[in-house]
Amino acid sequence: MNLREFADRLFRRGQAEGFGPMEVYVQSTGQLSVRVFQDQLDSYSLAESRGLSFRGLYRDKLGYAFTEKLDQESIELLVAEAKSNAGHVESEDVEEIHRGSPSYPELDLESPEVARLTGARLIELAQETAALARDADGRVKFVNSGLSRTSTERVIINTHGLDLTARGHYLTGGVDVVAVDGSERRSGREFWGGRQLARLEPGVLAATAVAEAVSMFGASPVESGTYPVLLRWDVAADLLATFSGVFSAESVHKGLSLLKDRLGTQVAHEIVTLADDPFLPQGAGSTPFDAEGVATSPREIISAGTLATYLHNLKTARKDGVASTGHAFRSSFKSTVEVAPHNLFVSAGGHSFDQLVAGMEQGLLITSVQGLHSGAKPVSGDFSVGATGYLIQRGVVAAPVDQVTVAGNFFRMLLDVEAVGSDLNFRWSYGSPALRIRALAVAGK
Repeated sequence: MNLREFADRLFRRGQAEGFGPMEVYVQSTGQLSVRVFQDQLDSYSLAESRGLSFRGLYRDKLGYAFTEKLDQESIELLVAEAKSNAGHVESEDVEEIHRGSPSYPELDLESPEVARLTGARLIELAQETAALARDADGRVKFVNSGLSRTSTERVIINTHGLDLTARGHYLTGGVDVVAVDGSERRSGREFWGGRQLARLEPGVLAATAVAEAVSMFGASPVESGTYPVLLRWDVAADLLATFSGVFSAESVHKGLSLLKDRLGTQVAHEIVTLADDPFLPQGAGSTPFDAEGVATSPREIISAGTLATYLHNLKTARKDGVASTGHAFRSSFKSTVEVAPHNLFVSAGGHSFDQLVAGMEQGLLITSVQGLHSGAKPVSGDFSVGATGYLIQRGVVAAPVDQVTVAGNFFRMLLDVEAVGSDLNFRWSYGSPALRIRALAVAGK
C-alpha cells in the first residue's frame, strides 16, 4: 500500500487503541559512492534505506516505534510497540505532536543533474581528479579520490492534518595525496560539497591537496609557548562542529553546557556572530522544516558577541516558555528527536586571509588538527589536539610546522577572537572564515 493509505490505517488503528495525536516520519536515503586509488577503481557502493517511525501520545506519554515495511502486520506491531514504550516512560516532560507552522519556506534542494550522475561518470570524475593531482607535482606518489551522490526524502504526516515533504540531492568530492621527497612523506587533502555539478572543480581539488602536501616538506616543531594563532577556515569549522552541542537547549537542561543562564550576556568578542541558516542553497543541512514539522528560519545564536538564543525543539522550548527554533533533529527514522543545527557558521568578517596573516608579528597558522574527538571536552570547552601549520614572522608565512599540540578552551577562544576573515566556507553543515585568536598554548620542542 502507498504511504498515505498506510498512515490513514495506522492512525485509525492507533485511535482504536486509545492514542491521541499521532505522527509518521519517513526518511529515505540513496547513496552512490566511488573511490579511486591511483587510477584504478578501489570501491563502488550503492546503498538505499527507507523506513517509517510512528509517534503517538498514549495517556499523555509519547510512544515510539519504527518499521521498514508498509503492510497491515507492521501497523499492528507499530501500535503495540509504541503503546508499550509509552507505558515505560517515566519522564514528566510534556510532549506534543506539532499542529503545523503558519507557513513554510519554498526551498529548491533538488538537483536533476546530480540525480542523473551515473556510477561511470562519478568514476571518470574521480579518475580525472586523481590524474590532475599526480601530474601537479612529481613528488606525489599516492592518490585517493572519491565522489558520492546522495538523494534524500523526508515526509511528516500527522493526525492534526500536517503533511510535509522535502527532497534533496547532494554531491561530495574529496582527494587525499601523499607526496614523498627522499625519506620524508607528507599528506594533503581537500573536500568539496554542493548541489551543483558545475561547482565541482577537479583541478582545484587536486591543486589544493597537492600544494598542502608539498608545502609541509621540512616541517619541524616550534618552541613550546603561548602564541597568537590564526585558524584556517576549515580548522575553525571543525572546532565549531565539535563544540556545537553547547548551544543546544537540551544540553543546557541536562547541565552539559556552560552557557546555562547566559542568554543576553557576552559570550564572544563583539566581532563574532554565530548564525544558523537552513535556507543556504548549497548547505548540506538546508531544509524547510525540522524533524517535528516546525518551519525553519535563519537566526543568529550569538549576535555581535551576545548569546541571543539556544537551539530548541518543541520539548525544550516548552520547558523554557519559548517557541521552538525549528531545530528538532533525527539522525534516522529509528532515532528519537534531539536538537541540532542545520547550517551553523561564524559569519564572515571584513579581512582577507592575506590581511589576517599580515597583521601578525609572530604566531602560528594552523591548517589541520588531529584528535578532536578524543582531545576535546565539550562540557568544559577544553581541547588539546595535535596540529600542523606554519610559523608566521613579521606578517609573512615563514616555515612549515608539525608535531605540535595546540591547547585552549572553546569558550575562552570565542572571547579572544581578534579578527574575522572574509573567506567563509563550509565543511558539511558547519562553516567559518579564518579566525585570528589572541593566544593559545602550543607544546612543541
